[in-house]
Amino acid sequence: MTNVSSLTHAISINPANGEQIGHYPLRNTAPPC
Repeated sequence: MTNVSSLTHAISINPANGEQIGHYPLRNTAPPC
């Protein structure tokens, strides 16, 4: 994984629970993973 992917993943998914926080900051579609 690149640093960019890590940042996006961290923003989109809660590092504490590992669950999706909700919509992406740039898009509200489902995650690519």
